[in-house]
Amino acid sequence: MSLTIELTDEQIQRIADVVADRLGRPQGSEILTVAEASKIAKVSTETVRRWVRAQRLPSVSGTRSIRIPRRSLEGLLNLNDQVEARRDGAPLPEKTSPPLPHTSC
Repeated sequence: MSLTIELTDEQIQRIADVVADRLGRPQGSEILTVAEASKIAKVSTETVRRWVRAQRLPSVSGTRSIRIPRRSLEGLLNLNDQVEARRDGAPLPEKTSPPLPHTSC
């Protein structure tokens, strides 16, 4: 059984803001259409749709539209850049961890 709900762009943005709030991210994060995401990623719209279907790219889907948080797209592109750099023999960038809190015994 599936349920389909048609949402307006404004409703999708409000849902994205609630999710961002619960994840501790700033509200108002930019939400992209598939066409906008494909331009930024320099790939076809079908490639973006494949990423969404394969769950490589988190998205919010309405009945006739898919919306993608810009941060999700940027995260995927950064990961792809790191993988590509590794294939070229370049070392992966070092992760910078915040310093551990000082505790006294």
